[in-house]
Amino acid sequence: VTAFNMADTTWQMPYGIFAQGIGIAILPTLSAKYAVGDVKDYKDILNKGLKSILLLSIPSAAGLVVLSEPVIRTIFQWSKGFYPEYVTLASRILVFFSVALITQSIVATMSRAFYAVNDTKSPLYVGAGTILMNLAICYLFYRYTSLGVEGMALAYSITSTINAFILIFILNKKVDSINLKSFCVFLLKTFLASGVMGLAVFLLSNVMDFNTASKFLQVLYLIAAISVGTLIYFAIVLVLKVDEAVYMYETIRLRVKKLMKKN
Repeated sequence: VTAFNMADTTWQMPYGIFAQGIGIAILPTLSAKYAVGDVKDYKDILNKGLKSILLLSIPSAAGLVVLSEPVIRTIFQWSKGFYPEYVTLASRILVFFSVALITQSIVATMSRAFYAVNDTKSPLYVGAGTILMNLAICYLFYRYTSLGVEGMALAYSITSTINAFILIFILNKKVDSINLKSFCVFLLKTFLASGVMGLAVFLLSNVMDFNTASKFLQVLYLIAAISVGTLIYFAIVLVLKVDEAVYMYETIRLRVKKLMKKN
């Protein structure tokens, strides 16, 4: 239970910051656009909002997979009485939960897209169905595999993925296309960039001593690994000309330029 809760808390931190934060921010705009019949702007805002969330969620998930053990150790292991087995088990659970960081980000955003078109039933029914599916898959993993508690995390990620695909399919039909072709191209680029980033961080983590007893060094190493991974990821998505990354870069560049002029 302790290991499961540690892993669950960890993946929900970036999920809460990116998916929930941006999702809440775009809901009023989505509702306003649909209410006045501006469906095109509604779809454009939804597409951009979803891509902005995944631009941050996908590399975060990749980072949690590669750095699962250092992340758990750095955040939770503060006393000598803390069992090392917790770190190992929680890190394995976190790897399975990392998929849910991506798919739940989609679910959270798509649910708000449904709310904006005054359809609260679709996400409710789909969510209820996947909850029952989650219970069934958990039982199957527990009864017929040796995954143990890790199977619960895997079951959650599987049902979350199914939930996301169903919501996308229903809304795509409901509003007559949400430009899935553009969305798939975006996913291909971000997964490619995240894969390269993950490999680089993995190689870097092999030369760092995350097992050090010094909490200061653990935090320092983790910050260094995350910083290097972030730079590599954004360099690649900029080279691949991912629109949301270019927009983010230009926004930051202009703000820095304004600050420099004021000073």
